[in-house]
Amino acid sequence: MQQMMNLICERFLLGQMIGEPVKLTGGFLHETWRLQTTTGSYVLKRLNPDIMRRPEARNNFKMSEDVAMQASLHLAALPARRIKDQAVQTIDSSDYLLFDWIDGKTLSTDQLRSAHARQIGVQLGLLHGLSIATTGFIKPDTSITSIDWNGHLEEGKRQQGKWLQLFMEEQEHLQRIERLAQKAQKQLPVDWIVSHRDLDPKNVLWTPTGPVLIDWESAGLIHRAVDVFETACYWSKQENDTFDSVRFNAFLDGYATNQVLPDVDWTHVIDSSVQGKLDWLNFNLERSLGKSGIPEAERVLGTEQVVLTIKELRAHDRNLWIKWMSVR
Repeated sequence: MQQMMNLICERFLLGQMIGEPVKLTGGFLHETWRLQTTTGSYVLKRLNPDIMRRPEARNNFKMSEDVAMQASLHLAALPARRIKDQAVQTIDSSDYLLFDWIDGKTLSTDQLRSAHARQIGVQLGLLHGLSIATTGFIKPDTSITSIDWNGHLEEGKRQQGKWLQLFMEEQEHLQRIERLAQKAQKQLPVDWIVSHRDLDPKNVLWTPTGPVLIDWESAGLIHRAVDVFETACYWSKQENDTFDSVRFNAFLDGYATNQVLPDVDWTHVIDSSVQGKLDWLNFNLERSLGKSGIPEAERVLGTEQVVLTIKELRAHDRNLWIKWMSVR
């Protein structure tokens, strides 16, 4: 480990290590450490090798970090440090990103207030106002390809997956909202925009001077109205998986200080908004079931995310949100 850290310090021009790296928790895909060196404090992220083996992965990270860099010129965004204009650095067969350490903290659900939601609404409005060029980004796949729910069920039964009972209870609901999402995506007008796409509380650090937007690796194309709605939900969620209308509206009010709310049928937006979570669930079902020779540690993470994501999708309150958006 020491030899590897020396190589990393040399590549990123960090000086000498002070003490041991401290492993950080909370990441769903990658490993992260805090480094203290003679030049400062940093966060080192080792990118998941299974992700990086995908043909499109390296370009995706390049594009997302370009978005973070552009955003950082106009709002409080944290891009990765670059060496020769490259954010991803390959060192001894592993891929890394390095970030400056920010003295801030993320907020848990019970700590969120309407003022926080409003500030993030302002930030998203500023981000949408940048009109970052969409060329080069892969348009999200809106083709009608249903998840193999029954295949996951049968394999889950064979392996006695920890999520099996919950999956069986919710399968009908999951298939119903998938059908609604597929139908809604056909109805939404074209309005693609480059955005963060995962601006939930875990990806915002709060500092004395305000919020800092971190973890831009999901950045890419998203429908403008879907991005607004999903982010409003992130910042209005409560501990019991219900949603707070005060925070929901505070977020939208913040957004409206810089942008006009999209003129769309919000029922279609609400229905299509679950597609990202359904895709994440499908990815983690495959992780949990050990497809493609996934390591055991990855399977454990996949199992945890399956349970969490099904519970989040169970909380999808379509009728409530249609009512809230009808009065905006």
